Amino acid sequence: MRSDPEPAGAGATGMDYVFLVTLGLTALTGILVLVLRDTAAMGSVLVLHLAFIASLFLTAPYGKFVHAVYRTLALVRYEIEQSQPVQRAGH
Repeated sequence: MRSDPEPAGAGATGMDYVFLVTLGLTALTGILVLVLRDTAAMGSVLVLHLAFIASLFLTAPYGKFVHAVYRTLALVRYEIEQSQPVQRAGH
């Protein structure tokens, strides 16, 4: 909360809170699935839980969570570049 807001985009803070709330609700519904697995409510709670999981995957490209994908791709690119022979100018 006390960090410099300048580097972040205008809607970044809002998306961070949406992600955290969705993540918390996903965890809560996951626990409810385990608690209610022997009851008739399990089907409804499971559908709700899977909907929250789907929403996490759908909103991932718009939040900080996508950083993991970009970082992985950057590391793969670095390894590919390091495995190629060095090209010298004029040869």
